[in-house]
Amino acid sequence: MNANHEMFNMVDPYSITEADLPLVTLSDNLAGFFGWQIRSHTNGQYSHIMVMVEPGKFVTQSWTLHSTPIETYTTDLHRLKFWQPNFTKKQKELFKNYIDAELAKPAWKRRYDILGVIGQKMNIPGINNPFTNYCSEAASEAILAAGWDYGKHPSPIDMNDAFKLDEEKWKLFGYYFKD
Repeated sequence: MNANHEMFNMVDPYSITEADLPLVTLSDNLAGFFGWQIRSHTNGQYSHIMVMVEPGKFVTQSWTLHSTPIETYTTDLHRLKFWQPNFTKKQKELFKNYIDAELAKPAWKRRYDILGVIGQKMNIPGINNPFTNYCSEAASEAILAAGWDYGKHPSPIDMNDAFKLDEEKWKLFGYYFKD
């Protein structure tokens, strides 16, 4: 068993501090039909991925890329898995600056890549709108801005699997769910 999976560490998302950031967070809404479809298609445990660059908020790609309070994802129906990148100070800055620049764009430039999800469902990731993102594309592009490449059209599970294999770059920060 690798170091990322030796402990099952529960995290209180409300206690995450600036020093812990940034975090890349996998999510699953246990009652969501869309999430169920993604989990079923990817054979994974998570249907969404987002980032945290500020305590108390996630930056998430839903119908538009936006910042939302963590309360949105800490309901009884959500499970979270937090990954902490081993970024240098410069990489942290590049990552945060990229996110801030994306959030500053007009809403029509931050919209969801519906065509890309259809391409994923058909197992043809090249069917994609190059001007918009779905959640894992948004996260992957932010990570790429910091210098690490995890592919053009990954799924949340592709990214989770890549993080597990890349122990020098990623630390499993912990999990959150209500019991």
